[in-house]
Amino acid sequence: MGGLSEKVLFFGDLGIDDIFALFYAYYSEDIEVVGVVADYGNVSKDEAVKNARYLQKIFKKDVPVMGGARIPLTGKEPEYFPEIHGLEGLGPLSIADEPSSTFENFFEVAPLIDKYEGNLTLINVGRLTSLASAFVFFPETMKKIKDFYIMGGAFNYPGNVTPVAEANFHGDPIAANIVFSRAPRKVRIFPLNVTQNSIITPYVMDYVISEMNSGKMEPAKILKPMYDFYFNAYKKQNPSIQGTPLHDLMTMWAIKDKQCIIFADAPVKVITEEGDAFGQSIADFRKIREKALYPVHKIALRADYARFVNSFAETFIKGSNRSAK
Repeated sequence: MGGLSEKVLFFGDLGIDDIFALFYAYYSEDIEVVGVVADYGNVSKDEAVKNARYLQKIFKKDVPVMGGARIPLTGKEPEYFPEIHGLEGLGPLSIADEPSSTFENFFEVAPLIDKYEGNLTLINVGRLTSLASAFVFFPETMKKIKDFYIMGGAFNYPGNVTPVAEANFHGDPIAANIVFSRAPRKVRIFPLNVTQNSIITPYVMDYVISEMNSGKMEPAKILKPMYDFYFNAYKKQNPSIQGTPLHDLMTMWAIKDKQCIIFADAPVKVITEEGDAFGQSIADFRKIREKALYPVHKIALRADYARFVNSFAETFIKGSNRSAK
């Protein structure tokens, strides 16, 4: 990675789209992931940690891995999504030979942030429990983060776990509100409104794999079955869909190409009361002077999807062949 690359601390639940996001960062010359917090969400915390350690071996990079939260602040047992991400978060693949250990080293987040003070971007693409905990445990340290990118929410848009709620906010709305109220600067939020359109078609995926060192590299061999599993899961839900949205990869891409995103500043709140609206994200987009007294953040409204797809293909192809050398 070049010295001018964006240093990124990654919080994720290490399912398929998280893994694609980390591959994108690995292959990009503009992004360097310097730490991974792995927690529950798509899979259990232990499976997420195991996947993060597996990626360490594939990337041949000793990026620090920290164990995050095991359950949400609601106290409920988390719901996993094996039909979307597979039993281990890798679609049809298994890494049973990878040792599973319980990481309770979350405190290592603080010195890592100190190390990159003022030059670290934090991206959260899973439930927000661990990130909220960081604001509770290390409030002064978190002020040293340069920028925050969060995948989550659905603003005036259908949800993906309920008619109105997106999975990351629905999984722990209490944590989401803590993050929005404690963040020292405006968070960049990437809701389903934008990420649902981050479609990678089978044609594009097949082309990328074929160009990744003729498809012979280990990454090429694992990315294709994961993509196919993910696409088939979406196809079962929506037979008309032409590809699979890679929500987390789009959020990672935005770190490099944020000029391709249109944002709107708006007050934000997530519903925590039980009922049909639980986990719903609300933003006050009204064109009036006195708006709702929620914390104001930057919500992505539109993205240059052609630029996203081109960047995905170019980054994976050039990066994989560069690393092969």
